[in-house]
Amino acid sequence: MLGLEVVLADGTVWSGLYGLRKNNTGYDLKHLFIGSEGTLGIITAATLKLHPLPTCHAVAWVGMASPEDALTLLTRVQARSAARLSAFEMINRLQLDLVVGNVPGRRSPIESEADWHVLIELSDNGSGEALDDELQAILEDAFADGLLSDAALAASEAQRHAMWEIRHSVSEANKKAGVGLTTDCAVPLSAVPAFIASATAAVRALVPDLPVIVVAHLGDGNVHFIPFFSFDAWEAAAAAGDRDALAAALRHAVNDEAARLKGTFSAEHGVGRVQLAEMARYKPSAELALMHAVKRALDPQNIFNPGRLLPPG
Repeated sequence: MLGLEVVLADGTVWSGLYGLRKNNTGYDLKHLFIGSEGTLGIITAATLKLHPLPTCHAVAWVGMASPEDALTLLTRVQARSAARLSAFEMINRLQLDLVVGNVPGRRSPIESEADWHVLIELSDNGSGEALDDELQAILEDAFADGLLSDAALAASEAQRHAMWEIRHSVSEANKKAGVGLTTDCAVPLSAVPAFIASATAAVRALVPDLPVIVVAHLGDGNVHFIPFFSFDAWEAAAAAGDRDALAAALRHAVNDEAARLKGTFSAEHGVGRVQLAEMARYKPSAELALMHAVKRALDPQNIFNPGRLLPPG
């Protein structure tokens, strides 16, 4: 994103459609509006930096023993492949089992029953064979060092598509299998394994032996940590008391762990109305005060998307 055009609350049109990679002439105003969820102005145009679509891909499905091993593998792939790494997605065994058991046509790409699974994709505009060789060499070295238990390298576009279909089927599988209390946390990359462990302990302190699903965009430190109930367990929770209060307590337990590790409760899904209480709970008061000051300066009559993003204050 290089520039924006925005209609402000008083009708002024700010044209900041600069096509520049560098422009050190004061406040970078476009970042006021990116992520503001329409509360500061109406974006009417944007200047984008476009890149050619990759012409080749190398994709592998890897079985691993732990998030720590996955993080080590990520570091190795980043060191050897740099910008060619386009995806590093991690799920736990429960999530794979739910996809295979609830979405027709899905099966595990590997034979071993690993506790953790990673989907890796490299992409580039060169030789597909060279990219496959690069990923295979990385995985062979990782296997020799005991970082992975099994791996499958996609040998065709159909196999690549089948691997991605597993990842894309997680929402469908979870909705068919039960009730998942989805969270959208991010923590510093090095803290991901600690977050998964501490969040698991935190939710099981509230509901003993509660299953948890993990779906992580690991390269971004973004972890969808999902306390999970079968339909029968969810009905039993209703009989035992207030399910809404239980759901809120479980999400707070997860988000508290992310905050303790200097993370966030919303990595990619935003705040809207649903997360207003979380904003009030986790955002530092000074940060909220700055946000309210910006809102008052740009939209003093509160006409843009009221009741969203900013808690009352």
